Amino acid sequence: MVQQINYFLNKLNFPKLVIIAVFCNLIISSIASLLSTHLIGRSINHGVKGFENLNEEFILVVFLAPILETLLFQYLIINFFLTKTKSHYACIISSFAFALQHLYNSFYFIFALFIGFIFAYLFIIGVKKNYGFILVATAHSLYNFIVFILKHFL
Repeated sequence: MVQQINYFLNKLNFPKLVIIAVFCNLIISSIASLLSTHLIGRSINHGVKGFENLNEEFILVVFLAPILETLLFQYLIINFFLTKTKSHYACIISSFAFALQHLYNSFYFIFALFIGFIFAYLFIIGVKKNYGFILVATAHSLYNFIVFILKHFL
């Protein structure tokens, strides 16, 4: 089944890959939010530092963070480990590093581990098509934009 999913995803074009990644991340964040609320009685975002300015948050969360995190956690880490190990191990290492950077609480860490794996795997698919960095940065930015809108305007 994993091979069938891999084959299917590798055949998709850029926009479809972005949409699938964002959709999967939204599903995972919804599940994590529900579990966090029901199991520990507080939001998954408990402990996440807030921003004082909405414009600052928008620029950092929607533009800067996706670019910098894609550079560090996918481009640098995965490219480094791809020379030393198999791609699935590089994805695991990348997603663990991504989750450690988002260690606000235990639920957020686990949530970020899954999200980081999706971004890492997306990067691997994109590298084969020569647009790994921009693919992940775009998906990450779009996901953060949707969460930003949901958080502040709905």
